[in-house]
Amino acid sequence: MLEIGAATLQHLMATGSTLAVLDVREHGEYNSSHIAGTSSLPRRLLEHRIHRLVPGKGTQVVVVDDTGIRARLAGATLERLGYRRVAVLDGGLIGWVSENRPTQWGMNVPSKDFGEKIEVQEHVPSIDARELASWIARGDDLVILDTRTPEEYNRFCIPGGRSVPNGELPYRIGEIIRERPTARVVVNCAGRTRSIIGTRALQRMGLKDVVGLKNGTSGWVLAGLKLEKWRGSPDPARAVRRDPR
Repeated sequence: MLEIGAATLQHLMATGSTLAVLDVREHGEYNSSHIAGTSSLPRRLLEHRIHRLVPGKGTQVVVVDDTGIRARLAGATLERLGYRRVAVLDGGLIGWVSENRPTQWGMNVPSKDFGEKIEVQEHVPSIDARELASWIARGDDLVILDTRTPEEYNRFCIPGGRSVPNGELPYRIGEIIRERPTARVVVNCAGRTRSIIGTRALQRMGLKDVVGLKNGTSGWVLAGLKLEKWRGSPDPARAVRRDPR
C-alpha cells in the first residue's frame, strides 16, 4: 500500500486535486483535532458508508488516523472493496502535527464558519431560549419551524415546533404563512448554523417577522427548559402536540 507524506498531501489539498481524504478515527477524536478538509469516517463504519461517500472506485483515497495503524487496516479494507488508488498518510496526524502543519477542531467547520459570516454580514436576527419560552408562555402567535432532519426531530423538539427541514423550507413556507398569516416565525435547529441559514432564506423571500433561535435545541436544554418528544410517526407536513420529555 502506498504511503503519502504530509507535505505532498497538504499540497494536493491546497491545489484542489481530486481526492477523498478519510479520517478513520472515532468522531470524538476527529472532533478534538483533525486536518482541515478531511471527512470523518470511523473504521467501524467504513464498509457501510464508503460506497455512498466515495462511489468511484478509481478515486484517489488517502486514509488518515493518529499513527497510521488504523489507517493501514482501513486501507486494506478499501482495496478489498475494489478501490484501486488507496494511500495512507505517513505518520498519521501525529506526524502531521510534528511538522507544525495546521489542524482544526469541531465537526462541519466550513459550514459553521459560513453560517457565522452570514449572520454578521446580513444582520440575521435571533433570540435566546428564555425569550422564546416567554413568548410561548404568554401565548404569542408563533410558528416554530424545526429545520433539522426528520430523524432528529423525531427524537425531540422545541415545544410546539413543526418539522420543516431546511431543504424544504422555501417550498413549504408559503403554505405555512397562508395558514398563520399573522404569526411570528421562529427558526430553530440543533445549534446555530441551520437556523441562521433558514432565517436568512426566509428574509430573502420577503418575510419580515422571522428570527432564529440561538443555539437551537442545545441552548434550550442548557437553559433548563424541557423539550417535547414525538409519540407517533413523524409527519413533516403537520404540526402536532407532544408530551413533555
